[in-house]
Amino acid sequence: MDKVIKRQLGLSGRDSMKELARNYAVEAIHALAEIVHNEDYSPTARVQAAKLIIERAYGTVTTEPEDRSGAEEEQLTFTFEVDQ
Repeated sequence: MDKVIKRQLGLSGRDSMKELARNYAVEAIHALAEIVHNEDYSPTARVQAAKLIIERAYGTVTTEPEDRSGAEEEQLTFTFEVDQ
């Protein structure tokens, strides 16, 4: 990080942008939660906010591709319940 920017932000030589960002982490999660619950936002924005919260809480999902050759097609159904 540029020394001038560090001075303007009041950071010492050992501080990093990561440490600065951590100061806003709780506020950022609250902002994402507000987007999830606010119907004024588009469904896409709400799903993306929910996805970000889940990824921060549990990590990203990684899966190995399956060999689906010759397998019958399955239908998956997901049901989500939202408390309001």
